[in-house]
Amino acid sequence: MVEKKFSKAKSFNKTNISKIPENKPIVYLFKAENNKKLYVGMAKRNRAQERLLEHLMKKGEKIPGTKKFQILQFDNMEKAKKTEKRLIKKLSPRYNEAGN
Repeated sequence: MVEKKFSKAKSFNKTNISKIPENKPIVYLFKAENNKKLYVGMAKRNRAQERLLEHLMKKGEKIPGTKKFQILQFDNMEKAKKTEKRLIKKLSPRYNEAGN
């Protein structure tokens, strides 16, 4: 299996979120200013921008210290889910529950 590469890190703001493609499922990675990995998540096709805006805007969805984000696009949800799970296990981001 060829390892996909995350997009270039972008500042976590509405302008950059609005540029995310919506045509495929994504896995996203939130990072702190020092590039520490904080959270790995996934969004369905046609919901990527909405999902990231939830993290930016909603109090209960915010990941403290998030300054940058990166994404990976997938052809289907099954691949995205497997990759999300694998990355959480590999990276152990601070705000993901252990083992999920």
